[in-house]
Amino acid sequence: MGKLVLETFVVVHEQERLLAAEAEGRYRHLPEPRFLFVGDRPAERLTGREDVVVARDLPYNLEHRPNLLAFTAWFAVARNGLGRAPNVAMLEYDIDVGPDFVATTHRALEESSGALVGYEPMPFSDPRYSGVDVPVASSLRRAYGIELDAFVTDRLQATGQDLWTATSNLSLSRRTLEAFVDWYLPIAETFGDDPLGAHVHERCIPVFGHVTERETVYVPDVLSHRQERSHGIEIARRLHRPAGARRLLTDAADPDLSVVVAARGDEERVVGTVRSLAPERQVGWEDGAVEIIVVDNGSRPPLDRARITTAAPNVRYLYRGTETPDTVQALDIGAEMARGERLGLIPSATGAASGGLLRSAQAALDLAEPALAIASNGSDDGAVFCSRRRFVELGGFGGVSDLRHSPAGGAACVTLAGEGLAAPS
Repeated sequence: MGKLVLETFVVVHEQERLLAAEAEGRYRHLPEPRFLFVGDRPAERLTGREDVVVARDLPYNLEHRPNLLAFTAWFAVARNGLGRAPNVAMLEYDIDVGPDFVATTHRALEESSGALVGYEPMPFSDPRYSGVDVPVASSLRRAYGIELDAFVTDRLQATGQDLWTATSNLSLSRRTLEAFVDWYLPIAETFGDDPLGAHVHERCIPVFGHVTERETVYVPDVLSHRQERSHGIEIARRLHRPAGARRLLTDAADPDLSVVVAARGDEERVVGTVRSLAPERQVGWEDGAVEIIVVDNGSRPPLDRARITTAAPNVRYLYRGTETPDTVQALDIGAEMARGERLGLIPSATGAASGGLLRSAQAALDLAEPALAIASNGSDDGAVFCSRRRFVELGGFGGVSDLRHSPAGGAACVTLAGEGLAAPS
């Protein structure tokens, strides 16, 4: 057996999900992966497996803090001396790994000693970095006196790197892992039992790299994160926004309506859909009153960002490099990015929107909220409009779709007669 240069630890918290992922062959490109089971759920089907470590059985563990999630595994590896390789990959279970993952990651670590190697970065300016319901800013301030706004500005000016690791999928040397655990523990103490403290971990990774002068490197196209919604209330917590709350690096007033468009391929049709949603083409709308968020659900190659974002004012584009496109996940992610208190959800960019679509939707919600406002485009997948609050109550787009198609949906839905998107030709 050759020398193991990169040891992979996959963090899991439900045995059934792990067994299903293994049956799919999701980890077949990882040599000798080890699975770290965190949390208090049953693990009897994993008992006796040499490749499974149950964190609660280790002498040093943080299982009394259920809101630490992935960091529980990081702590377990660092404090209990798990593994033998000089470099480790700390991965979440809901991933797809390419055949070049190990070789590419190892090369990146060899070329930049002490680096943090990430895989699916997002810009700091993305609202998900410092969403007001995640206590990252207050935790950094209380633990180390770091002002998050100033950090982001200084980092951008000093390095030109407008990126953060976005998830806790990270590869690093064992020494760097141990240093991060030591550095992060005081931060974990500041947010106590706040359930949203679970999302502070990955947001602190770029801060740690900056203050300890470790380079952050991003390796493309070898890992994609499926972002499975395994926590039933997670989307409600992520989308909740207290009245008057501020978002970092977002100075413009929040729009009245956020329209989220799930797209995959057929760039001309997507551009046409976005262009038709521009305020100048929608009756009764002004610039700034509507934002459009296009979630590219795994187009190969990706859609042209410049074409999409210039097709109308106030457009944002997010690419999901997934082999298994999921419309529900795409719309949930877009809704998480949204700044408006009302949401328009378009499951498929089929064509141009009618000129009265947005006005009719707003009027329907004014009169009948918390109903859903439904536009037909000749199929069951037309645009749906609802308040952010209603979206949260239903648990995301999956719940919205279920209500729309349920026998009781008629009483909870308002049809926008004559309005919708053009049916595909």
